[in-house]
Amino acid sequence: MTIFDMPNYMTYTLLGMVVLTLIYNLALNKWIMPAVITFVILGVVAFLIPNFQHISYEPLLGYAAFLGVLSLIISFLTWFSTRKWRKKRREKKRRKELRKQGGVPREDIEQYRQFNNESDNIERISRDKPLSRFKRHK
Repeated sequence: MTIFDMPNYMTYTLLGMVVLTLIYNLALNKWIMPAVITFVILGVVAFLIPNFQHISYEPLLGYAAFLGVLSLIISFLTWFSTRKWRKKRREKKRRKELRKQGGVPREDIEQYRQFNNESDNIERISRDKPLSRFKRHK
């Protein structure tokens, strides 16, 4: 019996590896772990299946190594294709955190200074609070 006599095993493990790799890469930002998990789990299975099927462990272990390498290739391609998206998301989170703490992002500093100069003149005259998204720190 060869590994090709078990098409369900090959299909399910291939689909499972792709799903595991994409979940770890896109949701958890773990790039190497899916390949390690795939190889370890399929390596253990490679020694268990010969107890129930008439096949040796060598082709199953080779298939586990192949899927581990394939997972690394998918991880690299995912990492390479999502670089700009991850950078924009990281920058957006940084801005949100900075605004949450009461700071002003670099690109808004000039507008913030201009607003403060205008609001100082308005406050001297009207003593009302200025309406803006920027907080005034004294």
